[in-house]
Amino acid sequence: MLSGSRPRIYVHIGEPKTGTSFLQRSLWSNRARLAAQGVTLPGFGQRDHSRASRDLREAPREASDPTDPWTGDWAVLTGQALRAPSAAVISDEILAACNPPQADHAMRSLLAADPHVILTVRDFGSVLPAEWQERIKCRESVPWEEWLGSVAGATPAADRRLRSWFWAVHDTLAILDMWSQHIPPDHVHVITVPPQGATDLLWIRFASVLGVDPGRFDLTGTRANPSLGPAEAEFLRQVNQALPAEVPDWFYTRDIKRILALDLLRSR
Repeated sequence: MLSGSRPRIYVHIGEPKTGTSFLQRSLWSNRARLAAQGVTLPGFGQRDHSRASRDLREAPREASDPTDPWTGDWAVLTGQALRAPSAAVISDEILAACNPPQADHAMRSLLAADPHVILTVRDFGSVLPAEWQERIKCRESVPWEEWLGSVAGATPAADRRLRSWFWAVHDTLAILDMWSQHIPPDHVHVITVPPQGATDLLWIRFASVLGVDPGRFDLTGTRANPSLGPAEAEFLRQVNQALPAEVPDWFYTRDIKRILALDLLRSR
């Protein structure tokens, strides 16, 4: 089968804290406009991409978690993408955390199509505090100075992706090496995040990789993604310290991260 007759599948693998939430909201709020330009969004919502990512990464699921198991969701999502008439896009920033066998499996599962990889990257001066704050929103309670020291301490280690979550998702060269094994160099796309507030330019760069006209999309309501302030981040860190260990992670994500951190504290 000729390459031109196969759908192009763009896998946006992260990195986290590089405008990925903005890009995902832009994609899903313009799903029909994307389809009109030949790009399919498989699944019913961003949650399906997140669940597929968890399946691929073999993420553990707590027995008390009320959501359905995600085993098999990667095959379901990629199966839909492979049936796209022209092109499809999968986006989940935690795909950057895949280990080499998982990234290899992901790309092999798409070789019947014409797979591309997209990585968004951001300068360390802004990504470091953003990533620390994200860890606080994910239940950690390590103070900023201590966390930064652990990241710096792992920097020279050959196995730093195993030792540090920051390097697992921000060791750019290692991530690109894993995900580019089965595709030609011109199918690997690195997008730099412009200065804070220039979301239109980020969308233009992303849309140009997908091959769609960025001016034909409605970005109303997709821009706002404010960070916590220092006082709010410290308050949440102390909440995390005080939480009993028996509080399950799924409950924390649903009721503390989404309601307290993202709705109440971020709106201050």
